[in-house]
Amino acid sequence: MTINKSEVLAYIKDQIGISLELCDYFTEIKDFNGKPYFNVILKDRVSESQQLAKLERLALQSKVISEIQPNGVCRVAIVCN
Repeated sequence: MTINKSEVLAYIKDQIGISLELCDYFTEIKDFNGKPYFNVILKDRVSESQQLAKLERLALQSKVISEIQPNGVCRVAIVCN
């Protein structure tokens, strides 16, 4: 399955109003348990982030995003369906 990072980010912006920055260190789309994912940078630390809470709620009701995984201090992985 091919995912388009720009389309997923636009979907997130449209649904919950958050503009996310792609991670410039881990740039490729990778595989997590058979599902594609990519990394984004949050504006706050994962442990304190309200953006993360909104993303996790979106993942629970979305058909585009299956889950959000912490992947660094300010970085999360967006796992897509």
